[in-house]
Amino acid sequence: MAIVLGNEKEGISKDLMAYSDVNILIPIHGMAESLNVSVATSIIVFEASRQRMNAGCYDQEFDLTNQHMSETWQNYLQQARPRIYEKMPCCSTTWSTKKWSKKKADGMSISFF
Repeated sequence: MAIVLGNEKEGISKDLMAYSDVNILIPIHGMAESLNVSVATSIIVFEASRQRMNAGCYDQEFDLTNQHMSETWQNYLQQARPRIYEKMPCCSTTWSTKKWSKKKADGMSISFF
């Protein structure tokens, strides 16, 4: 899924709009004619998260022994966090067999299995 927002003056191009499945309208009451793009983005992302939560999309535990979740996580790391693979090349083959922890500044730790 992609959420594409345009600027107030021109919006998004007709070519890009031809690829969209849905157009979103955020009703505005009062004297304002439009919302700032960052405010609109926040509202849209919040509503998408709320609907996914109500549909049970977030009920699953994050389990890297599950092959689909493990592959999805590894693809994410390779694309968005390539430095992790540079520093710890063993991650690409051992996510499901080793536990990795990262300590946060506040003393809490995040564990990856």
